[in-house]
Amino acid sequence: MSTIEEKVRARASTGPAWVAAGAVLTLLVLAWKLGPGGAELPAISGPYMPGAYDGAWLSQMVVWLVRRLPVPLPAETMLALFSALALGALLAWLYQRLVFNDWPAIEALAFVIALGANTIVIGTITVDHTAIPVMLACAAIVPGIRRLESVGDVQAEMSFGLVLAFLLLAGPAPALMIPVLALFGALSDRTARSDPRAFVAMFLVAIMPTLLVLTGLLGLLGIDRAIPLFKAVYIDPFRPHLLYIEGVRAFLRVFACTVLPAALLIAAYWLQLDRRRQPWSALAVLILPIYVVAGAYLFSWPVAETVPTAVFLGAFAAWLSVARLTPVFRRSATVLILLCTLASWLVSGLAPPIPWQKLSLYDRHGPATIHR
Repeated sequence: MSTIEEKVRARASTGPAWVAAGAVLTLLVLAWKLGPGGAELPAISGPYMPGAYDGAWLSQMVVWLVRRLPVPLPAETMLALFSALALGALLAWLYQRLVFNDWPAIEALAFVIALGANTIVIGTITVDHTAIPVMLACAAIVPGIRRLESVGDVQAEMSFGLVLAFLLLAGPAPALMIPVLALFGALSDRTARSDPRAFVAMFLVAIMPTLLVLTGLLGLLGIDRAIPLFKAVYIDPFRPHLLYIEGVRAFLRVFACTVLPAALLIAAYWLQLDRRRQPWSALAVLILPIYVVAGAYLFSWPVAETVPTAVFLGAFAAWLSVARLTPVFRRSATVLILLCTLASWLVSGLAPPIPWQKLSLYDRHGPATIHR
């Protein structure tokens, strides 16, 4: 059977549907049992876009929608269920992409199960929902960079510009990367590197969606409110304010156990002689979590120690969804994610404080009873 026929058969199989059902159902059960014990939702304030104006526009939009759903459930539970539904669907999409990229079904399934079983992923659903927009926004960067590497046309630049607008909505921390990535997008075009007019045109194509979003926020909030708000959200968080040494150690400990081992795989990928090799998208998998760690140290960003690892897991999965790897690299990636998941379960302090006791049938007063 030819390679094309195998891919068509993989697409038409029911495997992705079963993976989707299993991933969504498992995460929904965890969210239902553990979610209400997590952090409370942000306070609601403001007449235009209800929510605490901290720059996490996407999170506040989801919170605003969750609070208005006519469902007799706590808002915290609804937000956990929504997060589980979104990440479960993305895990199913990842499985389909891995099979499409010539992964054997058993290897793709092992990778997806290991990724979904990571306690940091479970923690983003049940405890720290604020990490999800940053995780997804950084993950979306990697396929955009790879498309610029492999195609580099105006359409790829336009798609990349939409990703940059997503960074703005995810929060102030990823927003700093927008001008740098817009410059990278313009320089990825061969003509733009030699023609200043083409460079300006490609830069504007990449930055225009972000400017449109900013214009929409200005119209929504009003100039008098928007200017001091943007200063507080996008300038004040980047004033140098070094993190205390105990906080630095906590970040570096989690980072060293979960992210640094991936550097070996990325370095090996860079050194291989393969015409299909796209090095910059692979390097982004490491740069993105390093960026979050550096920002937390230099500016004392209010992010949990597990957020850089969540960013790495999202970027790593996104890279595998678009990269064509040899069998050795595929198996190495699977082993790497398995070790990362085992570390998140076995090494104390790596996982967020998930209330696992809620899954037990026993409490301190004896066996739990089921009321009919």
